[in-house]
Amino acid sequence: MPVGMKAPCNEPGEDSLHIKVPSRLSEQYWTKATQYQFWYSTLGLVLGALCVVLGVVLFFHGIAGTTSWTMNVLGAKSQLSDAAPGVAFAVLGLFVIWATRFNVESKTR
Repeated sequence: MPVGMKAPCNEPGEDSLHIKVPSRLSEQYWTKATQYQFWYSTLGLVLGALCVVLGVVLFFHGIAGTTSWTMNVLGAKSQLSDAAPGVAFAVLGLFVIWATRFNVESKTR
């Protein structure tokens, strides 16, 4: 299974989806993986914040137009209709920030 993909968990009391990796991976591997995750999240935060700021600027300058979208991903549905372009950019920016957030979970068994 590729890195970043989630596998079903069969153990009770845990999340239904998580990544299973061998315990023999070196500390250097985890250091690099954490660094790459940090930079990925930082880039997502910067791009998302730029989208939000651009959306706010477009909204307050009164840029006219209508935007609509319907998105259905893994059971989650998003519908935005008759929105100004600024609102669409702001919502897109918030989604990018949420999707690329930095999340570290350490479990010692």
